[in-house]
Amino acid sequence: MKHSFDDNLRQAFPDNDDRSKFGVDVNAVAKAYGRSPTSVRRWLNGTQQAPDDIARKASRRASRARTTAGTAMVERREREQARQLGVSTRNKFLHAFTGNKALNTDDHATPSEMLHTLFPSAKNPSGVDTKAAAAAFGRAPSTVRRWISQKSKPKPDVLHSLSGRVRKIATTAQGRAAALRASQTQLQNTGRNKVRIAVDALQGPPSKSPGMLQGAYVRKRTTVVDMDWNEYNKLVDAWARGGDQAAQQEILDHLERRGYPSDFSFAEINNIGIGTNDKPNNLTWS
Repeated sequence: MKHSFDDNLRQAFPDNDDRSKFGVDVNAVAKAYGRSPTSVRRWLNGTQQAPDDIARKASRRASRARTTAGTAMVERREREQARQLGVSTRNKFLHAFTGNKALNTDDHATPSEMLHTLFPSAKNPSGVDTKAAAAAFGRAPSTVRRWISQKSKPKPDVLHSLSGRVRKIATTAQGRAAALRASQTQLQNTGRNKVRIAVDALQGPPSKSPGMLQGAYVRKRTTVVDMDWNEYNKLVDAWARGGDQAAQQEILDHLERRGYPSDFSFAEINNIGIGTNDKPNNLTWS
């Protein structure tokens, strides 16, 4: 794609302070090419043509800037995808072990979503305890209601506090322990049954066979694990102490004891179901 001289200058010398009607840092261009700011303005308003050598230099500089910007954009996108995957996995284990699917530990969520997670109403599970939220942040309940309805936004200090509190629910041992104390799980220990855990994920061992792709045996599948109640309590305790990574390792260790390859792993967890083996069709999925 061919770009105009003006576009190249805007890409290579952006006016970050919005002082120029051209969107170009005129002084920076003048300094870079040894010309006066007046000459640069004439190039931009079309009353004078820029010399060919300067046009070529501006084109090369803009091309480098576009490449750098494109790489940075790809890296930002990859970081955001990794962040979202991490949040999703944390939420899956949190929902599975607490039975509360309303919990959302995404610190990039809306204020309304974070308030629903932090201050659920005892009278209305889908609502917010506005009095508790108001007391926590030193605001009036009417202010909290405006945050929920998005008629106004919390100030930066409140948003920072909301994000921190939400993040701690699944990323700290204290937060996970508190979530377990408020658990809504309905598992019933009959003394003869076991806990059934189903992990729907991109999973499997890497390939060691010559000529095969490294992830040839990794595919989307559902793995079912039956644990006695002591094993399950150990799993929950591992999650409470170490989070989703510790819980995954506990499940993988259990699978290895059952004969699964030692390098079997979960690459991307889509869902986790928990129930009992005497009611295999009644798993509660996260």
